[in-house]
Amino acid sequence: MAAGAAACGLSLLTVCTGISSLLATVLFLGAFLLALRSSPRQQVVLLIVALQLNVFSIEFGDRLYDPEHFYSLRPALPVAVMLVALLIWRVLTDREKLGKPPLVRVLVALDLIYWFTTLIHRDSPYFFRGLVSCTLLAVNVGIFLIFIRPLLTEPGLIDRACRLLITLYTIYVLVCIGMLAINLAGLDPQNYLVEIDTMGNWTMAEEGSNTPVPRPLSFEPNSGSQMAAICLLALAKSFQREEKHRYRYLFCAGALFIGVALTFARGAWVGLGAGLIASLFILGFAARQHREKARTRSIRPLATAISVVVISCILIAWMFPFIGNVLVARLFTLSAGNWQRGTMFERFLAWSMFIQEGIQSPILGHGADSYRRLIAPPRVSENFIIESFHVAGIWGPLLIGWIHVVLLQRAWRAIRGNYHLQQHWLLPLLCGYSAMIVAAQMNPSMWGGFYWMLLAILTAAIFSFQTQPERAAAMRSFAKAEGQ
Repeated sequence: MAAGAAACGLSLLTVCTGISSLLATVLFLGAFLLALRSSPRQQVVLLIVALQLNVFSIEFGDRLYDPEHFYSLRPALPVAVMLVALLIWRVLTDREKLGKPPLVRVLVALDLIYWFTTLIHRDSPYFFRGLVSCTLLAVNVGIFLIFIRPLLTEPGLIDRACRLLITLYTIYVLVCIGMLAINLAGLDPQNYLVEIDTMGNWTMAEEGSNTPVPRPLSFEPNSGSQMAAICLLALAKSFQREEKHRYRYLFCAGALFIGVALTFARGAWVGLGAGLIASLFILGFAARQHREKARTRSIRPLATAISVVVISCILIAWMFPFIGNVLVARLFTLSAGNWQRGTMFERFLAWSMFIQEGIQSPILGHGADSYRRLIAPPRVSENFIIESFHVAGIWGPLLIGWIHVVLLQRAWRAIRGNYHLQQHWLLPLLCGYSAMIVAAQMNPSMWGGFYWMLLAILTAAIFSFQTQPERAAAMRSFAKAEGQ
């Protein structure tokens, strides 16, 4: 009887509101059942998989003509909401102690400032949309909390999470490369998939308009930033001498590099390039701390990285010759003489307007999503730091900067203490995050759960150094003895 009543209810919901509401209801019900039956370790895996599938989404409203009431629902959101609600319920019923996870207070303060500045600007035409953004930021802080707690108390889970991320994204890229090859051969496998509008544009040209070159599934800008981070995560892991599967990680890094290139997202390209440079400094600094030949240890990663890039570019040119023209043309739009041709120039103008208006109210800001008055829909800010200045005044960038100052300070202390010899994912996570944080300033990645998941994993890897002082002291003694 209960099953029949549920089926009738879902049918009535579909008739009244459409298929989108039905899919959203099924997602929330499934997330609720999974959240009830999952342990903290299982929640980490569940949320990683849900975030991986975030390229799929369900649209509500009209993106172009009614942006105030337009929303998109991605798989990770109902999963995260249920897991956060379950965590709050366990804490309130004293079934679980929250403790004092690192950085959580700063992130909560950032969200509270978003709420405060939005509520005091009730005259904003995007007031309701701003409240939704404040709620979404709170969910992202919850995602950070869901990951940081089990990872911090169980550092071995960091290894499982990183390996799962590399595996999932490599499989995803290989599937999409196969679909792209089939498409270029004259078939269209996408016609047989469930058609959801916001899976991303299928085409991209050098100036951002349409062209016959397809771009399927995960080959969209936000996923490009994610793949850039995972690419460096795998590449840096392959540099470690004690790693038995280094060639597998090199293969994964090469496949992910091709995926980043095929997103046609220049922000992801810039992030990957900046991440490669930052990785050389990170690995070189760690090598010097370990009393090894720093020059040799720095040249070897550089040669390997160059080899992976060159081989991947050759494979792209061989497998997808028509795409090469688009890649080269979009790459040249990054040059000083051509950058006004692409969307980068439009973003620069938008950021300038956000900063100029933000200066007019540097203490109280203008409230969440109020910047949308200055740009044409459905465009967004695509720079979280500048957006936070417009929303919350100087407090937004200050809190974000404080988070990264703390991370850099603690990472420096962990590497100086040779903790990376014990937590082998510390250096790869630093390399991957360096690409993500740069790329995220050119697209809305920091509004997605993947960014907060990666930040939580990195924070757990860094702060687990201080939760195990006696083991860290033993590693320092070992490194000192080895140096003698």
